[in-house]
Amino acid sequence: MAQTVQKGRKSLATGSKRQQDDSSDSSPPPPAKKKKTATARKSTGGAAPRRQP
Repeated sequence: MAQTVQKGRKSLATGSKRQQDDSSDSSPPPPAKKKKTATARKSTGGAAPRRQP
């Protein structure tokens, strides 16, 4: 039983830490957006020509 409680508590702590990391890490979001733009551009380029014909 103690193990189950610990596991649940660990999960909660991870969730809290993850949210804080996202809020604290304001720099990582910009780079991620840049990467997404490149991927989206490639995806659009491939989808546009295929959809036209």
